[in-house]
Amino acid sequence: MISSFSMLSILKRTLLLYGTVKIDDLVEEVHKHMLANSSLEQIKTRYVLPILRNNPSFVEVENGNNVWQLTKGNKLNDVIYDILKKYRSPLSERQILNRLAKEKHLATLSMVIDLKNDPRFSDIEGGKYWILTEWIVINEYARSILLKLKSSLSEKELVEKVIETYRVDPELALFLPMFDESFIKKDGRWTLKKFVERKSKLRASQIDRLYNSLQEAGESLTSDELTASVFNIPAQATDIDECLAIDPRFLRVNGKWSLKKDDFIPQNQPIINKIESIQKPIASTEQQITTSQESTSKIVDSVNFEIPISSKIQEEEQNRFTKSDKVEKETTNQSISEQTAWEKKEKRYLKERHFRIVHNETGHTYESIFGEYLKDAKSIIIEDPYIRVAHQIQNLTRPCELIVTAGTIMDIKLITGYKDDEQKTNVTKSFLQLKNSLANYGINFNFEFSKTLHDRQIQLDNGWVIKIGRGLDFYRAPESRFSVGAIDMKFQYCLETNVDIFKIEDK
Repeated sequence: MISSFSMLSILKRTLLLYGTVKIDDLVEEVHKHMLANSSLEQIKTRYVLPILRNNPSFVEVENGNNVWQLTKGNKLNDVIYDILKKYRSPLSERQILNRLAKEKHLATLSMVIDLKNDPRFSDIEGGKYWILTEWIVINEYARSILLKLKSSLSEKELVEKVIETYRVDPELALFLPMFDESFIKKDGRWTLKKFVERKSKLRASQIDRLYNSLQEAGESLTSDELTASVFNIPAQATDIDECLAIDPRFLRVNGKWSLKKDDFIPQNQPIINKIESIQKPIASTEQQITTSQESTSKIVDSVNFEIPISSKIQEEEQNRFTKSDKVEKETTNQSISEQTAWEKKEKRYLKERHFRIVHNETGHTYESIFGEYLKDAKSIIIEDPYIRVAHQIQNLTRPCELIVTAGTIMDIKLITGYKDDEQKTNVTKSFLQLKNSLANYGINFNFEFSKTLHDRQIQLDNGWVIKIGRGLDFYRAPESRFSVGAIDMKFQYCLETNVDIFKIEDK
């Protein structure tokens, strides 16, 4: 769901998708997409309930049961429904009126249209534009396709790929990149903005890897082929073209990179040429040795002189070389040992981190954010007021799995909040299940509830503190249980939040 949907549109689209929905589930849906810093009770009483009760788009299934569904809509808007269906594009109210005047031959544009109170219509960009609620906005699917392909596609190609891959109804599929900041159009093709704006500067060692890859391939490759095979990222996310253009080893012809004549090994002769390159110096050396031996033999013969070499001299020479080899080996072993110790020291050295997770960004997991800081910790305290509903408890389970993997933490304490006694009872049952599961791994899990807790943080007894603005619940909801990101969280889209990791004391 694109971020420019209003709360009214989120409620309409959720009810259209599921038919009938409980009030608490609607509140959760709003909480996932907006007002993440507000409590569920605030969202329910201040926003969701007033909309449901005052907008004729919604009706309670049974009076007082707080289960809601959509109404059928206003028949006066049928003609507007047909207009949007025909143009298959977001339209402003002015654009809708213009098309009505043109197609229905209306003499005036003074008529007022009311789409807010009709469940068939959803607004975006704060009511500036309207679309049909039934349309499936495929932005999330398109983002997954581009992330997988790591390249750009025309709009037609991208929509066709989404329809084919995710079996979306082509009559309902709607791509809205103009209302989604994660997309950008370049040379008539759509790609992800982060691939273009966040260019990774290639290091010398990475350019050498590109060089080796071209040697092994034995053929010319495009920039996308190179970066995809070597770094698993699209070329647009790097400065590969700039780097290779100034490197004398590379040559670009017809949009493909190859190695210059002295460096490039053709595809059909890589092994032969390598063997020849090795054989030539060997043959030259053998010839020099033979010539030297013949020359020495002639000199000895010419003077008819034989040089005696005693066994004692041979033994001394052998001992000298053996001692030299031993010293060299010991020096090498010491160097390797020192390098290994340095690497281990570097691995242990953790730095403070302060960064922002951008809206709709992927690639962030609990392990990538704070996994390395769990090292040598024995206990952990998690403070998060919103570990209350199923998906939030599941979010808690994932770092618990990370803690089990770390293998050093033996005590986990959770401090969280609750809405009412009923919710507290239900959550307690889930926490006890988690407690029993962790006990199988020798880990103690304790929890307590607080009505006043607001801040979120994770504190380790090794001194490190992890503060995530949204707590553990910084992921957007996946499109479905069967979409990419539902299992592997690195593919899950994130909500915008700040992350601060710092040490409060040296231990």
